[in-house]
Amino acid sequence: MQVETLKDDLNWTREFHQHLASCSRHYASQNESARAKHLFGYLADHDQKLVKVLGGFKKRLLPMP
Repeated sequence: MQVETLKDDLNWTREFHQHLASCSRHYASQNESARAKHLFGYLADHDQKLVKVLGGFKKRLLPMP
């Protein structure tokens, strides 16, 4: 994806963090170590919060016409 505008950048960043959250949830469920499960769970939660924040930022900064 080529980033040309702020909207493109926000979309790319949201998608990236959504993918990271999904991967982290997958690794948390596949890992046998309790410490690793907690770490991946934390990372998934953190990335999901970033997705939400970026979505709100996009709505406030770039309202739809």
